[in-house]
Amino acid sequence: MSMTWEPASWRSKTGLQMATWEDSELAKNVLTKLGQLPPLVQPAEAENLKAMLAAAGRGEKFIIQGG
Repeated sequence: MSMTWEPASWRSKTGLQMATWEDSELAKNVLTKLGQLPPLVQPAEAENLKAMLAAAGRGEKFIIQGG
């Protein structure tokens, strides 16, 4: 079963650990504003990361993780 991704497709999923906000109108306004902002990660950055991870998987690069 292949589904097409859309920005709001997550809304059809069951939320198992969803936050609840006391002011649902404020939450709605914030989500609307966030939906109008540019993405935090540009598509080219994601593609670059995927390529580097694939190279690491082939043994051409290595990954150092910190945090």
